[in-house]
Amino acid sequence: MDIGSMNFEQFKIIIDEVSPYLDSLGLTGLGETLLYKDLIRAVQYVRHKNKGIIISISLNAHLKNFKDLLLPLIPLIDTIQVSIDGIHEIYEKVRVNARYDLFHQNVKTLVKLVQGTSTDIMLNMVVVKENFFQIADIIHFAHQEGIRYVNVTPLNLVSLPELAGSYLKFFESVELNSELEKAYAVARTYPEIEFTCPNFKRINTFNRCHYPWGHFYITWDGYMPPCCAKPFPKELNFGNVFEQGILTVLNSKKFQHFRTQWLKNTIPSFCQGC
Repeated sequence: MDIGSMNFEQFKIIIDEVSPYLDSLGLTGLGETLLYKDLIRAVQYVRHKNKGIIISISLNAHLKNFKDLLLPLIPLIDTIQVSIDGIHEIYEKVRVNARYDLFHQNVKTLVKLVQGTSTDIMLNMVVVKENFFQIADIIHFAHQEGIRYVNVTPLNLVSLPELAGSYLKFFESVELNSELEKAYAVARTYPEIEFTCPNFKRINTFNRCHYPWGHFYITWDGYMPPCCAKPFPKELNFGNVFEQGILTVLNSKKFQHFRTQWLKNTIPSFCQGC
């Protein structure tokens, strides 16, 4: 769910409707999640409605008041995902105008904050041409900082169709797959680390996608596009949950047709290139 600018009362409406059926909830957005002014109240409200819901948030760990913002959230969050784009100068090359020293210090602070709690940290690395040779370095970094989970994911090409041609070849390249093999070898030397990575060699088909069935995305203003990979409701959405209700949107004719295409393995034009 994109909570970036969502009104808290509207957030409550969503949780009130789905909390009896919800297994997990990811609070994120198109910016830094910690900047949402009602984040603590939102998480507390979810816990009040259903203590069994697994709550995760996604961060870039690049705020100067990082510790103060995060400290009251630690007891309430199950998983904190931190975006990591590389190590040292590669991090700053990929994340323009960012400071690796600030990021690194915030990660160290986060590790200290979660010690003795049930909150997990996961590093998430988006693989691009500028950083793919540092995948194994990220695993070393996780080991050094005491972080258990490392996830690697490819650049989201469905939202960047202008890059699809060259990047599809890159994801199939010998160079990338060699680095992935190296990363798996490094991960095996650290039994405490869980390293996850998609199969870059696998040919994707629409009926491999799990989003139409169990990972629903809601924009800050209530629209439900097909998924978080391409959160562009002006291109395609199944309705507005504030106007119609979530269950009505999930069972709308448009969404039923979308899932019918999944069953037939017919790729919708919205999903081409994913």
